Amino acid sequence: MKRTYEHSFKNISVVSETGCSGNADCPANSACSSSKCACNTDYTEKVDTCVKAVSATSCSGSEACTGISNSACEDGNCACIDGFIEEIDTCTKVIGSACTGTSPCPGATNSVCTSNTCACKANYAEKENVCTLTVSGTTCSANGNECKGIENALCDTDAGKCTCSPSFTINVDTCVPENAAASVQVEAITMVLSVLATIVLLRYA
Repeated sequence: MKRTYEHSFKNISVVSETGCSGNADCPANSACSSSKCACNTDYTEKVDTCVKAVSATSCSGSEACTGISNSACEDGNCACIDGFIEEIDTCTKVIGSACTGTSPCPGATNSVCTSNTCACKANYAEKENVCTLTVSGTTCSANGNECKGIENALCDTDAGKCTCSPSFTINVDTCVPENAAASVQVEAITMVLSVLATIVLLRYA
């Protein structure tokens, strides 16, 4: 069966099922082979176009991959940074994406697939798209040295976990003043409400 995708109110054939009699009949970065178009080497089919995959994009420095969001140069090729996974020519956020099974989600260290959604495993929380060890997830002993690297934290010897000092509250891997945490929460709620209001206005415009 011929594969087509509905795009801009019409069906468009994928590259590999586009008939041709010569290269001129094929889209950019592809060629005619056995009467069908095929993407050139280092290019991958993406519906009706041929694009260069993230890992097939060569680089010689950190700035060489700036055209691909959330990627970096590794061993001469661009690669998605931790917390993101390659989807042809883009790097897509892992946490919150769909998954199957219970194994860690590819591209996200310290993650786990739960209820068909990628999430951070126990004692970790998302911070800037990466699963980060939380204050309360950091184990400590009676001397509390393990908590010294966390400002305004101390060891709860009964629980064997780090906790924030009085008047401070946990913000993933840091301890922030309680009023600052409340301010951050208000800002987040305000941003969400603003986005919802914009969506409503666009819907009824």
